[in-house]
Amino acid sequence: MSSRSSSVAAASAARAHGALSRSTWCTAPFKLLERIIPFFEEHELRIKRDDFEIFADIVRSIRSRAHHRPEEFNRIVTLAYSMNARGKQRKRPIKDILLGSSETVREAR
Repeated sequence: MSSRSSSVAAASAARAHGALSRSTWCTAPFKLLERIIPFFEEHELRIKRDDFEIFADIVRSIRSRAHHRPEEFNRIVTLAYSMNARGKQRKRPIKDILLGSSETVREAR
């Protein structure tokens, strides 16, 4: 079974048991920069274009390891929270992340 079909099967099984309300797809990080982002830059999105541009900036920043510098980490978090309904669906408020309650923030400093 290919990894794509096993992912589809896993998502279908989880939905059948009520574990997922929608499909979630994961990809290798290098595929984001080498295939997915260039594809959507070439075939421009008609909706959520602004969110895609922010997403691409975040991916490139993380790839360059910019998130290890506190000021860049804060910029990336702020960008991420500006996407998709301004972060309203997130479990933790942005101030908790930026004030250092996150283990990720402690590791970045």
